[in-house]
Amino acid sequence: MLALVKPAPDTGEGSSLTEAVAAVAPEELRKAMLEFVEALAIADARRDHLLAIGSSIDRTSAIDSDHAQKAPKI
Repeated sequence: MLALVKPAPDTGEGSSLTEAVAAVAPEELRKAMLEFVEALAIADARRDHLLAIGSSIDRTSAIDSDHAQKAPKI
């Protein structure tokens, strides 16, 4: 997957992206990283919840179809 990541283009002002990141205050960078990790955790929890609901629905529908009465043939 990392092979798909392309390097960021030069800013055109002679400074690279790493120099731009170094110019950011450590506290701002820490806050941004924490917000990013929090967003990832929320997305992961939502995905887990949707998967759990989906498998629950699949099991319930399978049980319902096993116990459903067949309509009489005419």
